[in-house]
Amino acid sequence: MFTHATRLVALTALCAALAAGAFAPAASAQDATGAAEKSLPSLLSESTFMHRQLENGLYRIAVERDAGMMSVMAEEVTMSWKHDDGSDVK
Repeated sequence: MFTHATRLVALTALCAALAAGAFAPAASAQDATGAAEKSLPSLLSESTFMHRQLENGLYRIAVERDAGMMSVMAEEVTMSWKHDDGSDVK
């Protein structure tokens, strides 16, 4: 059985890996300037994680750890604030 701490560590590692682009192909010139922000669906499609979309914006992601496999739920939401250029923050 997975403890809350084990799930938190797995979720933190997953978020850090996705945010760092560890599973994405080489960055284009546009990505290097920070002009393009990737969505959760595009990050998941470029990753090696098995995932399934449950609802619009809600995903179940399979994460393998030393203790075995576990599911992590992830949801992409639009924040109430904006980037400096006026685009949405997700």
